[in-house]
Amino acid sequence: MRYAEAEGQDAQGYLAREVIHGTLRHGEDGRVQTRTLQLQGGTAPEQLQAQDLFVSLMLAGFAGSYPWTPPRAIRVGETWPLEEFIKPRALENLRRYGRETGLASPEPSFEGTGILRALVEEDGELWLDVEIEALVELSGTASKGTERGQISLGDRITGKARISATRGVPRQFEVSHSRRTQGRSGSDTSDLSVSSTLRGTVVRTLPGK
Repeated sequence: MRYAEAEGQDAQGYLAREVIHGTLRHGEDGRVQTRTLQLQGGTAPEQLQAQDLFVSLMLAGFAGSYPWTPPRAIRVGETWPLEEFIKPRALENLRRYGRETGLASPEPSFEGTGILRALVEEDGELWLDVEIEALVELSGTASKGTERGQISLGDRITGKARISATRGVPRQFEVSHSRRTQGRSGSDTSDLSVSSTLRGTVVRTLPGK
């Protein structure tokens, strides 16, 4: 991973960062094993940012995340809930943020669906054209030490990917992520909106014998 374009005050710093490489383990069935991402390159904070970027965008099996597809045959036009595959990691991201910052907040909620749009055969392999739409929300009283305030957070993720039917990992993907966070503590208020779109092509390189 490297930043090809960046805007804003710290743009040059992001563009100058070292390339970060990642490896993943796979099971005997070819599917990516969750939580097996190993990163090399960059500083420890940069690696954490890279992993959070991959995971928060919920790419299909990429970055050791949960695949978008269930481990069974699915039909074109079939819709399935994403809770079993994406919800655990999506909610864990928010919980981890709370632990790292010492912020106690309400339990987030999750809803999301995936749909198989088409089956495509390329290079002797079957691929699934999948779309997802997911929403993570959190609202209520938050506290840190003796301080208390109100917080409202919404994470919306939409995306599509061409996923290997056997390995559960993508060949191509495009995922858009938008987050809005509002907070109020005493007379202080904050309102932050962030949006990003990540497009990519995955190249599978087999290990040398």
